[in-house]
Amino acid sequence: MSEDDPLVTRDSAADPEAMLYDFFKYLGTLSLLVLGAVLTLSQSPTGPVIATTKVLPMIGLLSLSAALAIISAHDIARDRAAGKPLSRWLKYYRILAMAALGGGTGTFLGVWTDIL
Repeated sequence: MSEDDPLVTRDSAADPEAMLYDFFKYLGTLSLLVLGAVLTLSQSPTGPVIATTKVLPMIGLLSLSAALAIISAHDIARDRAAGKPLSRWLKYYRILAMAALGGGTGTFLGVWTDIL
């Protein structure tokens, strides 16, 4: 097999694009997991009640993080399949998605500790 054979897979540790794709997949999964936890804990009938005005910003930030991660993973897959260079916006999506995940999680932890 030659190196330009499309069936040859590259080691993801040596391929920054594959690492970035894996990062966005992980970030999307983590965002959805935290979003599910926030929705579950905020709607628990036996637990403390969290006001809707406090829950909406958390849901918004976590949803933004998940959406950016999923869109970014899609963009990487699309660009690699087409043989095009990656979008320059991915750097900003990565930063914004991490900030939104941190903001949503931090807001939830702040509200949760105030209630308890």
